[in-house]
Formats: sequence, structure tokens, C-alpha cells
Amino acid sequence: GIGMKGFVLIFVSSLLYAVYLVMIKVSKVLPYIPAVQSLLYQLLSGGLVFLAAVAAGDSLVLPGTLFDWGNLAALAIFPTVLSLLFTIRAIRRIGPTPTAIFGALEPITAVALSILFLGENPTLREFAGGALIVLSTMLVVVADRGK
Repeated sequence: GIGMKGFVLIFVSSLLYAVYLVMIKVSKVLPYIPAVQSLLYQLLSGGLVFLAAVAAGDSLVLPGTLFDWGNLAALAIFPTVLSLLFTIRAIRRIGPTPTAIFGALEPITAVALSILFLGENPTLREFAGGALIVLSTMLVVVADRGK
């Protein structure tokens, strides 16, 4: 299991992400901050949280090889920087709710890519989770169209 600390961290992270999605749309200030500047603030905030976690005793393991550093750089650029930048732009163009709906499909994409590129063999539990994600996303979309 994930334990209580993990559960609390996931819950707080999800809550803050939801607040962020809404605030980017309804704030009087945030919509006027350029996307790249907003991204910088997000990354600096995340860096401060990371440093606080290390200062509180969490371990920090630095990459040992140039290849590992390259992998770390790729993780920083693609799933972090580009993802956050596109999320900011999506919220501004289509709003927080559709952005969150499409974001809910992220685990499905991750599993599909891991099957295609890493040769992963998903379990029945993962397929069931994916089906629940697709079903809940469809319900939200259908309910939203009904309004």
C-alpha cells in the first residue's frame, strides 16, 4: 500500500492541482501572466517543495552517469516543462473542466505507451482501472453536453 503519508501527499497534490486549474481561469491576474512566466513560477515553487523535502530528511540520489543525466533532462523537459506549458495554454483556450477531463486520460496514455515501447504486460487490474477512467470521463462529457 501507499501508507498514510503517501495518501496525504496524493490528496494534497490533487487538491492543489484542482485549485490551480480553476484559478488560472478565474483569477484576475493569472490570465495576464505569459505562459512561460507562469511556468517559471510553477517550476520554482516545485523546486522549493523539493528542497524542503530534502531538508526534512528525504534522500537525494544524484544520477551517476552522463546517460542518467540525459534521462533526467528528458524527464524535466518532456513530461514536466512541456506538459505544464501545454496545460496552461489549454486552460486558457478551452477552460479548466475540459482540460481536467483530457488530463484524466493521462494514465491510459502512459499504459499504452509502456505497452508499445517498453513491452509491458498490463494486468487485469490495470485494464479495469483504465476502463473506469474512460467510463468516468465519458460520463462527465455526456453530463456536460446535457447542460
